[in-house]
Amino acid sequence: MIGHASVRDQLDWCGEEGVSRALITLCGSQIVKADASAVAGKIAALARKRGVQASVAHDGLKLMCRTA
Repeated sequence: MIGHASVRDQLDWCGEEGVSRALITLCGSQIVKADASAVAGKIAALARKRGVQASVAHDGLKLMCRTA
């Protein structure tokens, strides 16, 4: 596939490939202009249906990395 994929498609792929966590980092205006809480809830619900934990990145976000 060439070009952008919807968040729903990306979460589908994660579920199909056994990816347990996703961080949405490149967001279109539909996400950026919407209420952050509402968007987070929608994406979390879509992700749960696919067995994935997902969230949307935001300015100032800090991630903790686990080492093996």
